[in-house]
Amino acid sequence: MVSHTTSAAIWCALAKSFSFQSCARVIQLRTELVNTCKDAQSIHDFFIQIKCMTDELVIAGHALHCDEIISYLLSGLENDYDSFVTTITTCTDPVTLEEVYALLLTIESRLLHNNQPVVQPTVHISTP
Repeated sequence: MVSHTTSAAIWCALAKSFSFQSCARVIQLRTELVNTCKDAQSIHDFFIQIKCMTDELVIAGHALHCDEIISYLLSGLENDYDSFVTTITTCTDPVTLEEVYALLLTIESRLLHNNQPVVQPTVHISTP
């Protein structure tokens, strides 16, 4: 900024510098969105991770449409959610991000319930 002699020149240089940084950040965020997977984290944590990145894109002036965010969410899910992904992607009525999130929480709850080990009751027989 030392080389600029007017406030207008300094302002333009700053705007240009931040514009390049913003563009680089947008590319980085989009790449992260494509590569983000749920893995072992909860649906809530996965959703928040996706939402934080999309919120940053909004701040950078590159807001995503609800359908795009849903696509990133669905593509990051593991195989346990395949039937849900198929249902959402073939749905003729539009769904909101909030509806997808609520449904994912419900499915996660069912998966956790169904994957709990079965506890066999212990029977104690006493012989006289």
